[in-house]
Amino acid sequence: MSATPDSTLANPEQLIADLQRQLAEREAELAEAREQQTQQALRRYMPARAIDSKPTAMGKDERAISVSGYVHRELVKYTDRAFEKTVIYKRRSRNHLLDQVESFRVGDRGSDREDDLLETFCYGIAVALGNSEGF
Repeated sequence: MSATPDSTLANPEQLIADLQRQLAEREAELAEAREQQTQQALRRYMPARAIDSKPTAMGKDERAISVSGYVHRELVKYTDRAFEKTVIYKRRSRNHLLDQVESFRVGDRGSDREDDLLETFCYGIAVALGNSEGF
């Protein structure tokens, strides 16, 4: 939707209706994508189920904070393989999981670092153990 400020002020009900329609479309697309991913995993004989949408709706900082208590209480541990695994990337040998998880700082918006493994780490904890809100 490309409403101009004048038309937005002139017809706020229409703007709300348009935004609600767009939200419903995105939610339907998301539900369809989840179903496709679940079906693909099942075809590969992988146990799969859709995760609760609460953690996906959170921002990265909020998601990391929500599972940090488990890490702080040492209820989450790295396996030896995950802890010792290193890979050469861009002529540098490093453990990408440790690098991404251990270097994350809440509120560090200016950083330009990779964080896909951090996200996986946080989702894994949230799905397996829940968070402070009980999802």
